[in-house]
Amino acid sequence: MVQGTMKCVKYLLFVSNLLFVVAGIVLISLGVITNHTFAQFGTIVKTTNLTLPSTLFIVAGAIVFVIAFLGCCGAVKENHCMMMTYSVLIGLLLVVQLVAAVTAYYREDDVKGVFTHGMNETLKKYGEDNAEGEEIRKTWDFIQKDFKCCGSNNYTDWFGVTPFNASMPIIPESCCQEETTGCTADITEGGPKPRPGVLWEKGCADKAVDTINIGKIGSAGIGLAVIEVLAVVLACFMARSIRYSYETV
Repeated sequence: MVQGTMKCVKYLLFVSNLLFVVAGIVLISLGVITNHTFAQFGTIVKTTNLTLPSTLFIVAGAIVFVIAFLGCCGAVKENHCMMMTYSVLIGLLLVVQLVAAVTAYYREDDVKGVFTHGMNETLKKYGEDNAEGEEIRKTWDFIQKDFKCCGSNNYTDWFGVTPFNASMPIIPESCCQEETTGCTADITEGGPKPRPGVLWEKGCADKAVDTINIGKIGSAGIGLAVIEVLAVVLACFMARSIRYSYETV
């Protein structure tokens, strides 16, 4: 009876560890993609204080692989010590993930505020004729092209920016859906609204929030936590069964 139960628990542990590997890949992927997106805005927005949750999940995802290997070895060898170590490590990882998930949900409301503030500040420097202005122009033009957005909130944000020479359009041509020379030349403050289909309508702050969606990282962490709780219960049960089998021999 005990052997049959141990065999069943062993198979369940293998399945849970397989799920760990898949979940680890998902966590690492989400963390890397999120950090990469943050990095794209690095010149115009200070995102350092927002990257903690995604960085924690990258670390957690990497550790999952090591723990999954330990769990498989412990189950195959039916080693009481390895199974208890596995349970403790899973428990510690569970705590780290829950902290990261709560932090992600907490920071979710801060993301748009940080992006909007940072974009509004650097947007004013877009027209400056210096090294910083040139770097900001490159980043803003890249962001607007790549994320298909215009300004922080919309195209009207550019009306307050003073270009450093008369040849520069008031609104960067990177705002145009079909970027061509002079595509923003006839757009002026106080004039009629641009024709539909000329400029990207959504602001870059909203686009950044939609793309990053830091809350999805928290959801992934909570989802994996459910699997981890099951794995801890199974590992403890198997460790108890292994110990019982030793004592009855």
